[in-house]
Amino acid sequence: MKVTCPNCGYKSGISSSKQMSYSVREIYCHCENPDCDAVFVVSQCFKHYTRPPKPVMEKAVVELVRCLSPQDKKELLAMITHPEQAKLL
Repeated sequence: MKVTCPNCGYKSGISSSKQMSYSVREIYCHCENPDCDAVFVVSQCFKHYTRPPKPVMEKAVVELVRCLSPQDKKELLAMITHPEQAKLL
């Protein structure tokens, strides 16, 4: 992971880190520019998924299928088993 100094923009080393919570970590850094020599802390946190984990997606699919009418479930099964015959919207 690359960390740049917020003061001079120079490359900074990571001396240690501390887990603050499940999704937040504080990272202790030191600037490698001898003319700056700043020591600072940056935060690393989870923001959002760009692709949710498979278990989350599988659960969502199951819930969506449960909401379908029996007829819609039959049509979905037909689309899955014979995709070449499926009518697209």
